[in-house]
Amino acid sequence: MPQITFYKHDPIPLEMHKVRIVQKLNLLPTDERLQKIKDSGYNTFQLHNSDIFLDMLTDSGVNAMSDDMESAMLRADDAYAGSESYFRMEKKLQELFGIQYCLPAHQGRACENILATRFVKPGSCVIMNYHFTTAKAHITRLGGRVEELVHSCGFYKHKARDIVLACQMLLSDYGGKVPGSMEELLRLPGVGRKTANLLLGDLYQAPGSVVCDTHCIRISNRLGLAVGKEPEKVEKQLRAVLPPEESSAFCHRIVLHGRAVCTARSPKCGQCTLSPWCSMANGN
Repeated sequence: MPQITFYKHDPIPLEMHKVRIVQKLNLLPTDERLQKIKDSGYNTFQLHNSDIFLDMLTDSGVNAMSDDMESAMLRADDAYAGSESYFRMEKKLQELFGIQYCLPAHQGRACENILATRFVKPGSCVIMNYHFTTAKAHITRLGGRVEELVHSCGFYKHKARDIVLACQMLLSDYGGKVPGSMEELLRLPGVGRKTANLLLGDLYQAPGSVVCDTHCIRISNRLGLAVGKEPEKVEKQLRAVLPPEESSAFCHRIVLHGRAVCTARSPKCGQCTLSPWCSMANGN
């Protein structure tokens, strides 16, 4: 995106367009707005749009249109069959995505229904960036489950910066390939021993890879496999007692056990198969 600077020299991004059509809004006095809401039975769908100042309900078809988009509407062929608009769209989709067939459907809900019915089976896991309510409903009604990829994240600015810098280093120093040694991995921005061991164990199946996260440290101490809370010291102690070929899988199992059973605050000792060897379960 182009940028300019003013006298303070702070970069200001430029949106390379200008708005040419505006729509007048109506801002009623507070008491009138409250009365309208009351008269509607507190149901937003019963309000008149002419009484709305800021519409946060409508989410499609309300964005600004360019002059090219407006002119394209005048060229639209709205025939039910054999529409030239469809053939232009089909050609562009084939050009952009390399697909042979496309099926136009009115509104996203219809597409959600078609795709879910075709691909979702009982027990399917559907990974999504962020689900819309009806999208999730189509998946769950067919017996699938939704897993969100986007969650809240602490220190997101630092992590985003490190991700960009790490990707740049991977391209410039390692030819786009994730390196396979502890020393090289620790050079990457944002990568510590925990992440490095995870990559070595999962990507390269390197023996002796011990991923020391909070679950691993907590449970290892409770089971008497390690003493202390410093990750590097716990890692060294576990490496001394774990079979090298089992260490990576052990850490993954410990994480799952820590989330489901041996939690930090309220461990489910009565359900734990490791309770005979656990200091927490035995009151020590």
